[in-house]
Amino acid sequence: MKSALLIGFTLPPEIVELIYKLDTLRAVQTTKFAWNFVDAISTRFTTVRLLSFSPIQSFPRGRKIMFHSFPFSRGRVTGQHLGFLNLLVLKHLSRLFQLFARARPDVVAQRPDVVFIHGVHSPLLIFGVYLVRRGYCVVPVLTDPPGVILPSDTFLVRILKRLDRNMVRGILSRFEGVIALSEDLARQYAKGLPKLVFSGIASSDILEQVRIESSSASPGAAPEVVYAGTVSASYGVRRLVEAARLLPHVRFSFFGSGDLITEITSAQLPNVVLHGFVPPEDLPVRIKYASLLVNCRSSDDPIAAMSFPSKLIEYALTGVPVLTTPLPSIPADLREAFFYVSEESGQGFANAIMAVLSTSPVDLQAHGSKARGLVLESYSDTAIGTAIADFVKSLKRS
Repeated sequence: MKSALLIGFTLPPEIVELIYKLDTLRAVQTTKFAWNFVDAISTRFTTVRLLSFSPIQSFPRGRKIMFHSFPFSRGRVTGQHLGFLNLLVLKHLSRLFQLFARARPDVVAQRPDVVFIHGVHSPLLIFGVYLVRRGYCVVPVLTDPPGVILPSDTFLVRILKRLDRNMVRGILSRFEGVIALSEDLARQYAKGLPKLVFSGIASSDILEQVRIESSSASPGAAPEVVYAGTVSASYGVRRLVEAARLLPHVRFSFFGSGDLITEITSAQLPNVVLHGFVPPEDLPVRIKYASLLVNCRSSDDPIAAMSFPSKLIEYALTGVPVLTTPLPSIPADLREAFFYVSEESGQGFANAIMAVLSTSPVDLQAHGSKARGLVLESYSDTAIGTAIADFVKSLKRS
């Protein structure tokens, strides 16, 4: 197969940086996964083209209404940003219009061997069904469940998200197969369809960044526990803050923004440092000297089985030991890569952190190296690119 088209939210870093400045909830994982996916399929497809929308919350949380169309490129990959109106309801309608008015001629001109659709955004999926009926091979890539309701959502937004979720389930049944980041996600929303499941893609950029210099902390420094991601109660961060309160001799560093920033600042814990949002390309170098990296998302979260935190793969690539909650979405081939919290409370995190930090440095280094090896074995861009290409071929033969 020679050509692939990815419809979704893949934009060059300089454009994404501008979008981040406009949004209160930055779609960091969406954009990082998007480029990792491009890197993966680029190992097996000669040409890759992108049709993309800006990943941003609806106005007023996303502080811009009108988005215009423009071409872009990054290396050998070319793309087209599609304009839309960033207002509730009109966002979906204007995006759907743009897909038929601007994207359809692009697809017809390129005639790609396969069209990938990133995410469960209903306008993209509706357009995908149209392409299926025109004889194209179209594969949705399910990264998260649709219509995830946020605490800040209004009553109207909650209703619309529920309607959208039900619609997405029906639309997905029209495709020949799907790619999903968890078994449960595919089972819930694409039951009975052929599927390719993998938990993420190891970024070669992260490996390059952490290899620049030796990743060893300063001699005699206090142990440092790092959390990188959305600093929110819904991600379990409050329990990690409580662990910091119980462990005053351990430094806790938080990289990211979210609704708990004010609360953490008000607590004035001397061993807690808030670094704020750090661009994804800078983060690996900032965290590779840590003693321990933590993922504190609740394992009993309703979507925990359907959403694998890509930060676990990014953490593992640094070679730093990783502590996580026992999320049901962690695949069997990565279970030995991490240390686990047995009790998901402030005290439970404190106990687990101390248990890991009391392990000998040699054993910790060996564990971190093993985790990186497990990730690279199955989740490198080459390995995932090969799996994707083979899966597409199987669909085209059926």
